[in-house]
Amino acid sequence: MNNIVSKTAISKTLAIVIVAVIVVAAIAVIAYFTLIPKPREKIKIGVITPLSPPADYISGKEILNTAQLFVEWMNKQGGVAGRELELVVADQTLDPGVAISHLQRMVTQDKIAGLIGPWESLVALPVAEATEKFPTIMFCTFSWTDEITANHYKYVFRNGVFSSLTARHALEFFKAMGWKRIAMLIEESPVGFNYKDAILYWKKDVYPDVEVTFTTCALGKADYTPELSKIKAMSPKPEVFIPMVNVPHVYVIAKQYVELGFPEMGVKMFCGFDWPTYDPKTFWEAMGKGGVGVMFPSYYSPHMKLTKIGENFLKLYKEKYGKDPFIALFWYWDSLTILCKAIEATGSTNPDTLAKYIENIEIEGTTGKVKFINDPTPKQPLWHQWIGMIQYVFEFTEVGQEPYKAKQIYPSPG
Repeated sequence: MNNIVSKTAISKTLAIVIVAVIVVAAIAVIAYFTLIPKPREKIKIGVITPLSPPADYISGKEILNTAQLFVEWMNKQGGVAGRELELVVADQTLDPGVAISHLQRMVTQDKIAGLIGPWESLVALPVAEATEKFPTIMFCTFSWTDEITANHYKYVFRNGVFSSLTARHALEFFKAMGWKRIAMLIEESPVGFNYKDAILYWKKDVYPDVEVTFTTCALGKADYTPELSKIKAMSPKPEVFIPMVNVPHVYVIAKQYVELGFPEMGVKMFCGFDWPTYDPKTFWEAMGKGGVGVMFPSYYSPHMKLTKIGENFLKLYKEKYGKDPFIALFWYWDSLTILCKAIEATGSTNPDTLAKYIENIEIEGTTGKVKFINDPTPKQPLWHQWIGMIQYVFEFTEVGQEPYKAKQIYPSPG
């Protein structure tokens, strides 16, 4: 009898212990999910940018550097709305299909809140189109083709220049210089063809007296001697040669321009954009003493007044990478700032909510106020487009000169 009682008591005790363990475990689980604070999910930002040839991997690396610096800086300050930032990075290559597949993955799997890049218009335009199917906020800065904003995509914003604007600025400079004969080498790409079309469109209003001849070249060539020889043989000779070809191939053109004797002929070079600032070392290796007298436009000048935000970015970038950022990187910093401000202000990462907020944002950027123009006129590029920039022109006066120590010749810094 005592044995039976003893066994019964033990069984009851074990049952009570088991129930108690289950209850404690249940309480612990409930506490974990309801009471104990857990790390909040990170906000992911996409970077689709060229990181390998034949695309402009030089600029792509600088874009990635800027994004990494921004995320590092923001996370040290507590992130956005109490959440850390994290980059999702992909190499766009020069294949739009590859870039679009990256976009699809980033939107559907990584759940990015927004995207910077891509870079070349050849890729940026198809990716902008693809945001209609895979919605996310997308920022461009130096993707120049007008259609990126002229197509009025819902989620795409350009915090930088476009072909029609840069072409008009260039013609105003040509007129100020009094140049009459200009030869352009135009890459067979959206940026090349857009620039040509814009020059022809604005020429009649801005500077009808200038004669501009166009020679086209295939995308990504290794040798431009046939095209350059054709330009060299022109009669009368051009006063100015303008290569409108993407990095890194434009450095090949620069080298061959010197080798074919253009400087000795008195044919000046005006760069179609500020590519000497991207990689000054490669520029001088390509041109040597032939680089003296080369002129390049830029939307940055050491004489311009940066905002406190711009001064902070410049300081952070120089401390991290040991050199000055080129102007598009200032605008990418602004783009990332705008995206984070929109997330913080709306408390959302929904692309429709963010797009509506960004359309009407007015924010202090690195070089001044940023506010987007939203003209609904069909095919009008002033849609989700900022235009508060000034074009400056510099001329190299000595071999090996740092780009922004070159002489500013337009407008006069005085």
